[in-house]
Amino acid sequence: MVQRAVATPLEYVEALDGWQLDKVQTLRRMVAEVVPDAVEGIKWGMISYEHAGDLCAIAAQKQYVSFYVMPTSVVAAHHELLAGIDVGKSCLRFKKTTPFPIDHLKVLLKAAAEAKKTCAES
Repeated sequence: MVQRAVATPLEYVEALDGWQLDKVQTLRRMVAEVVPDAVEGIKWGMISYEHAGDLCAIAAQKQYVSFYVMPTSVVAAHHELLAGIDVGKSCLRFKKTTPFPIDHLKVLLKAAAEAKKTCAES
């Protein structure tokens, strides 16, 4: 994993260009829209978001952009929305030519935020 020695999300973004910058900025806008009270920061050397705990993270790797969604059970529960995407346990990997199903990602992120909120209330 490529970790960047940056202190802020702005510094992280300023180190990117081209297709990776476009995908990272699209994901950042989506998180801000879907979970406006999520707190953006840097954790694990990538852009991360807190919302009743760790919610998601964005990382630009050498060959792809990763979008990590917590909890992992949300990714498993929504696997049908993720057809055509390289998916790990909690990681969605987008190469330069991978389609970006933003509406499906919004559904996934909303479910993750709700799951975190439910856990926090328990």
